[in-house]
Amino acid sequence: MANIIKKRNPWKQIITFSFTTIPFFSVYYVGTVYESVPLIEMVLKGFTNTGYLLIGLSLILGPLAKFWNYFDKLLTYRKQLGIIGFMYALIHGVVGTIIYILPNPDILNTNYWAVALGIIALYLFFICYAISEIIVIKTLGPKRWRRLIRYVSYTAFLLVTMHIYLAKLQVWQDYINSDILFPPLSLILFSFGIFVLGFRFYTFIYDTLALGYAAINTVIKESHKSAD
Repeated sequence: MANIIKKRNPWKQIITFSFTTIPFFSVYYVGTVYESVPLIEMVLKGFTNTGYLLIGLSLILGPLAKFWNYFDKLLTYRKQLGIIGFMYALIHGVVGTIIYILPNPDILNTNYWAVALGIIALYLFFICYAISEIIVIKTLGPKRWRRLIRYVSYTAFLLVTMHIYLAKLQVWQDYINSDILFPPLSLILFSFGIFVLGFRFYTFIYDTLALGYAAINTVIKESHKSAD
């Protein structure tokens, strides 16, 4: 009797993974603010930071797989990581508006650029979500589609990383000037974001130099053939 191999559902796997990080991030956040936190804010922090983590993982897997074969098997999760991460980020945007901005509209005066960058980033992530369907890939062509979604997604990730920086800079300064041992959750995730962006930039430089090196070798070989 033939063995029946049960295929793993990547959507289920990523959701299960996120349901471990959401409570962890929620509890960690409460443990580092040293004050009473409403339950809805506590849970929201779990979704917010998990969303950022998932999107960052979806972006970093490609560059990592270029240098280490171990990550090749994880590339199939990039779509699920990105879409689920976007959904969590959308929850952050909607619920955050309800519990932070609507009760206190003046927050826009002091955090205008942080809010603006966050909104733009969400819009760009929505574009990534909208063009992730097979029909769009076939219409644009795989090569053009990959280039488009790479530029849009990394631009959005850069903007949301700047959003975190502008919104949480004062919190980080207070932490540095305090005797608190564990860093703010936002600082940890921001550092992860900088790693993602930095490694992507390194990969870009590496690919550019590799193409240049290959082009020079081709020219040299052609010149040798002509000389012979």
